[in-house]
Amino acid sequence: MRLYLVRRTDRVDWDEHDGAVIAASGEGDAELQALANLEGFTADNFTVEQIAARTNQPFGIVLASVNAG
Repeated sequence: MRLYLVRRTDRVDWDEHDGAVIAASGEGDAELQALANLEGFTADNFTVEQIAARTNQPFGIVLASVNAG
């Protein structure tokens, strides 16, 4: 697994996620996890950056940030 930082690039409204760290086997899997599990993420409003090449962290969201309101 690798760790990816996903961040919104647009305006974040109430009760939407603005970013997360996701453990995934590749960038595409990280994108799919973000789209399926993070409120407010759409196909064209976030970036994905690999932040760790190897980890023992299981697949899925490791940490998420939400703009609660």
